[in-house]
Amino acid sequence: MITGITNAERLEAPGRTAAEQRNMATTRKVFEGICRSDFTVLASHLAPEGGTWVVGFSPEKLGKHASNPNFVAELFCNGMHFDIRQAAVEGNRVCVEWDDECITRDGKTYQNTGVSLITFNDDGKILSYREYIDPEKFFAVL
Repeated sequence: MITGITNAERLEAPGRTAAEQRNMATTRKVFEGICRSDFTVLASHLAPEGGTWVVGFSPEKLGKHASNPNFVAELFCNGMHFDIRQAAVEGNRVCVEWDDECITRDGKTYQNTGVSLITFNDDGKILSYREYIDPEKFFAVL
């Protein structure tokens, strides 16, 4: 499996405002980091009051993994591939529709489809990263 991003040019914002271009460039950096299993890239762009949410994730569903802040990076340690279907930026929000695929640390194939909605503050830091996926596909490889 090849890690990286196909259709990465969709994560560009030519002709948009400087802030929108900056926000889209940050979004691309986040996706590139995730492809390398480097989830610290997302954390490094979070505002102090920022947060991340994934639909369907709850302490009950995550079980023993809820107390490990690195469990996603450990699970997807072999890198990930994203196919960017569409991306849009409007003001302080970026929306990205994607398909992803990877081989987990246990050798399982993981595939999902999702949408990431990222909201930025005026300084270009991420206030919220919201990911909408099929959580059952995720929990099947956990």
